[in-house]
Amino acid sequence: MGGFGALGTIFLALLTYLTLRDNQKLVHEELKDREKPIWNAVLRDIVNASLQSISSNGSVISNAEVEWTETKSKQSPTDLTGTGLNTCLDNPDLVAVEYFWQSYPEASRLVSQYDQRLHEMTDTARDVLERLEDPVTDFRLNTRGITEHDHDRLLSLLIAGPEATSSEELPEWWVENEGAIQSELIDNIPELQAWYDDLEEFLTFSERLQEQLRHAKRDIQSEYGIDPDSGLQ
Repeated sequence: MGGFGALGTIFLALLTYLTLRDNQKLVHEELKDREKPIWNAVLRDIVNASLQSISSNGSVISNAEVEWTETKSKQSPTDLTGTGLNTCLDNPDLVAVEYFWQSYPEASRLVSQYDQRLHEMTDTARDVLERLEDPVTDFRLNTRGITEHDHDRLLSLLIAGPEATSSEELPEWWVENEGAIQSELIDNIPELQAWYDDLEEFLTFSERLQEQLRHAKRDIQSEYGIDPDSGLQ
């Protein structure tokens, strides 16, 4: 009889454990269902929005499509859309931001750092352009075929960087003098080479952030059963 009692106790304990475990699973699934709309917002307003902005920014920088010269007229360029650049976080849901920060602190930190660096780069571009004004004017006046009308175009091509490509037809004076222009002005304005280095490092940083965001996206979609092709409405 004692053996049956012991077996009964063990059975009861096992049954209690299994019941508690099932209840915990049920609570966990219910919690996930309640949080799913928030994670949809995280994907839509933070992860996907950031990936889109980073990809677009990288493309326009690499293809020399950023209107860096627009920064000359801005004392405090908080709006980057005029230059062709976009920040990652544009009035996102604050609850979504908190959820993302709690679960993906490194990716969140890098997103914030990305936006900060983007603003800093527009400030730096303005400073470099100011330093280039006189040397570019001198070079223009002493080079055949470059007119005053070409001044901002010359600045734009110069600050785009030696690795940038262009979908537009390049002016003949640039094709003929690109190497000489860059060499002479880099020698006179060391900040220009530092700017080129910053652009290259920023694009490398962007790639690292994109990988972090893609990992978070796959993780969230898997955890909350979100269709990768959904509109995330």
